Amino acid sequence: MTKTPVLITFFNRPDNLSKLLIAISPRMDLDFYFAADGPRHSEDKQLIDQCWQLVAKYLPEHKESKSLKRESNLGCKFAMKGNIDWFFSQVEFGIILEDDCIPNSDFFDVTIPALHTFDDRKDIFGISGSDYIKSDESPTEISFRLSRFPMVWGWATWSDRWDNYKVEIPDGDEITKITAERLFSNKINPRYWFFRNVFRRRFLEVEKGIIDTWDYSLVATLWRQDMKFLQLNGNSVVNVGFDHRATHTTGRAPDWVPVAYSRNIAKNLDVSNYNSSNDLWLITNVFNCTLNEVIKNLLKGILIR
Repeated sequence: MTKTPVLITFFNRPDNLSKLLIAISPRMDLDFYFAADGPRHSEDKQLIDQCWQLVAKYLPEHKESKSLKRESNLGCKFAMKGNIDWFFSQVEFGIILEDDCIPNSDFFDVTIPALHTFDDRKDIFGISGSDYIKSDESPTEISFRLSRFPMVWGWATWSDRWDNYKVEIPDGDEITKITAERLFSNKINPRYWFFRNVFRRRFLEVEKGIIDTWDYSLVATLWRQDMKFLQLNGNSVVNVGFDHRATHTTGRAPDWVPVAYSRNIAKNLDVSNYNSSNDLWLITNVFNCTLNEVIKNLLKGILIR
């Protein structure tokens, strides 16, 4: 049996990792790799050690060569980049799951064949199994829609696509302007300016280290290369990581966060033509490109020029 490589990344939440391992360890068609950031202090070390013990418990035959362990803490941005770099230095394609992203069987049943079907579509960067748009607002007759936004709560890609990834965003203003012009028909639309303001600010915050994250750099990579993600029409991943221990999702989950798996996800691997309306929904509801956010950015801008 040919097995699909899967990278599991984790840090200091063994309860979340346990839920993920219970969900996926019984599958015989997956080849697991594990990577963790290093501890910041002794409490982290104890929790990270517990996580590695869980790996040994649920996957007793797991090879040490497929584990990336660190002695020191790199932080979210550089640890995740390093984890995925390490993974794709060994495999040509694969799935990436963080410890709080719990997939169901549909995730693998659609994502694995899609990795093979769309391997030659070099305009597609990756495949996402989480869907933030409610079922009544997104068609479900076909498997995928195209998006300019990478949703990374359970996703997959190829090593040659990942080679395009750049953690630095020195051109944030330029790529935001170009993408705004691709998304909006005219500059009179106030949402055009909300979009430019919010993403320009987020890219600046990532570049300056104010936000310790890697995924905005992935957004920037997509826009710089004019590539898209395949977005599953239906949700096959539930994020259980909204609490005070998270790096970013520390508060109550927003209303757009899916709390259940979708039923009857299409598995025909058809892809709809690109429709910006879905991305425009994400821009407003997920990325909060609104007047209120622009006002906040104007106030913050005084401090982070």
